[in-house]
Amino acid sequence: MRVLITKIKKRYIPLIIIGFVIFALGAPFLLRGPLLVVTDAAFIHLYGQQRQRSQSLRTSRELFRRVVPVRVDDLAGPDLIALVVERASRRPRAVIFPYRYLEAAMVYKERRPNTAVLVIGGAPTRRENGDSYARRDSYAQGGVSREEPAIVFVRTDTHLDLFRAGQSAAFIAGGNRVLFISERDLEEELREPFKEGLYAQDFTGETDFRNIFAHISPITGIGCVVVSGAASRYIERNLHIPIILFSWVNPALTPRTVKIIFNDSPWALATKAYRAARPFFTSGGEIFIPSQPTVLQNRIEDRNDFLILQSLVKENL
Repeated sequence: MRVLITKIKKRYIPLIIIGFVIFALGAPFLLRGPLLVVTDAAFIHLYGQQRQRSQSLRTSRELFRRVVPVRVDDLAGPDLIALVVERASRRPRAVIFPYRYLEAAMVYKERRPNTAVLVIGGAPTRRENGDSYARRDSYAQGGVSREEPAIVFVRTDTHLDLFRAGQSAAFIAGGNRVLFISERDLEEELREPFKEGLYAQDFTGETDFRNIFAHISPITGIGCVVVSGAASRYIERNLHIPIILFSWVNPALTPRTVKIIFNDSPWALATKAYRAARPFFTSGGEIFIPSQPTVLQNRIEDRNDFLILQSLVKENL
């Protein structure tokens, strides 16, 4: 009988060890304050619920802490939204608000001054200069914000995004014309990094910058179109030209002519924003993060072309 008990004990020793290891590794993950990400039904509808769930799990794994979506009513007032976020977690490590909920973020920060608050989106409070957008350091730009010192404002590094889009457009277009369509006239300051990206790929074709609200006469010989903002309406009218799209919409909702999507949503930027913002959690500031580009592999016929485009959209240029 004693021999039998000894054998049973030996049999369960490995299970006990495995259980202890799992507990030792999992306990810190569960005990660390979570990262809350505020979202709403309208965003989820276009972004994709499964896509958001996958991104949440990925961010949790990368940061080794729970990432919890906090769904709010997009018609709710700032006080109610702040209350919903408070109820989601007593002691979160940080909370990410989309810029459209800036007022709610400020209310929450007033109530929870010891919790880090990040607001993703919105126009920069200052402009950045540099000799070459290819060499810009988009992470080392902390600074006190004019709006709320205790909040970290996470802006999209538009310069770097446009440079990478220019490189990709040049490759896709070959020697053909590149068309850039935006919601309003693109400032020269923003045209410059795009053109620099084109020239980095030895592009010799012509480039047209158009306003979606202006009349766009037929242009022949277009090899690639870059579409930004509300200009996405252009996609519905031209379904045969390769497109680079600046949007966070679910790729499954776009036509196959869309080859690359630059995503600057809170979910896409969560990991990088959290890590870059840590030095400014207590003081607040303004940082710049590039979008997350996705080359849609199932829409690129040649595998070698896909690999080249993948290399062109990488951040460390």
